[in-house]
Amino acid sequence: METKKLDFKAQLHARAEKHFKAHVTSEVSRDTYCVTQLHGDDDTVKLWRCGKPQSSTYMFYVCSAPNCLMVYGDVGEFMWQRHYDMIPFIRGAIESLDYFSEKVPRGIEIKTEYEELVEEWALTIKEERALSGHDWDDSCDTALAEIMDAYAIYGSVHDFQSALFDSKLCTDYEDMPDLQHYTYSYLWVIEGLKWFIKELDASNVVKPAVEDNQS
Repeated sequence: METKKLDFKAQLHARAEKHFKAHVTSEVSRDTYCVTQLHGDDDTVKLWRCGKPQSSTYMFYVCSAPNCLMVYGDVGEFMWQRHYDMIPFIRGAIESLDYFSEKVPRGIEIKTEYEELVEEWALTIKEERALSGHDWDDSCDTALAEIMDAYAIYGSVHDFQSALFDSKLCTDYEDMPDLQHYTYSYLWVIEGLKWFIKELDASNVVKPAVEDNQS
């Protein structure tokens, strides 16, 4: 049952990972998609451009300032705040998505409601109630049908939640399912940051031409 519950979220993560990797490793971009350093080695604020030269498609900037990391460009704008030097923090924290995402300041949208999570709830609610020790009878079937009918008529997550809250299937707020998850663009950026860190650690960075001319 747990596998069913996580199917949509897992598929969303997999799509974002596949999309990012396909773009970076495609025949067109695999030799040109790169990290370009746009700051001096001694600069406090560090800036990198990630993408294909002469193209803004799926291009993004990574900016590391004291106590702040920003990603912006063709993929949206996001920010994380934690340590003075955020690059080491990314290395250690980004694999723990929920923990890393807690460092996003309020007001920056990284989650949204998904109708697919409503559908998963409807498929798993009977098993979940059985596992938690609640009986399931004909009245529960009726309540579930009424909830899903209301959702089908109005087509919004809010109306689904209202119908569920007023039904016998909801005894308190803990019975309300979490219908939010990370946005696709945010998950794409997470994959981009993972790739960026690997490129940085492997020294696969194009540095400013001015440094090449220094004696």
